[in-house]
Amino acid sequence: MADEIIARVHSTDGLVASLAEHDAEQLERARAWRADPDPLVRAFAERLVESLTRSHERHAADEEDERRRWGT
Repeated sequence: MADEIIARVHSTDGLVASLAEHDAEQLERARAWRADPDPLVRAFAERLVESLTRSHERHAADEEDERRRWGT
């Protein structure tokens, strides 16, 4: 179940201008869950933060490469 939720958090509702920005917004939400009183929620949030951090770093690097390549 947790893997399904993580997959949904990574997905978007439609088109987005920046996947890195999308990940950053989701990271903000997930970081707040690390303070939840339920230890299972905190453990899930930690897993989600790690996943979103890796995704954010990858998307930010890809977007920076595109900006350099295309001058945007």
